[in-house]
Amino acid sequence: MSYTVKTGFENMDLQWVIKALQSTYWADDRSGETIEKSMRNSICFGAFEGEKQVGFCRVITDCATTFYLCDVIVEENLRKSGAGSAMMQAVISDPLLADLRGILGTKDAHGFYEKFGFEKNDKLFMQRWTKVFR
Repeated sequence: MSYTVKTGFENMDLQWVIKALQSTYWADDRSGETIEKSMRNSICFGAFEGEKQVGFCRVITDCATTFYLCDVIVEENLRKSGAGSAMMQAVISDPLLADLRGILGTKDAHGFYEKFGFEKNDKLFMQRWTKVFR
């Protein structure tokens, strides 16, 4: 299948993104308002099949040294169809991000991200959880 990747909050289907993220193990407790706020303060990428959104991810960055890739989601019946790869290619080739160090967290998709130059590193990163995210 062929997918179009769009960027920018204004090009995303907010209701689709909210529903998709709230169905995940990592964002199931986020309110729609929190999801919208996170999108407005990030660089959004969406995979589209025609005009229908079928994938989403967002990037948080300082635009100088590092970007953090998060909230990557593709409709379940379209996983492994190329939508995720199209979004990842758009992220790593985006002029704002191409020369920056990218980081992400994943529970089960290491092999997918390795195809785009990410390397597993269990010794470097730490996290701090607040009670909002427990």
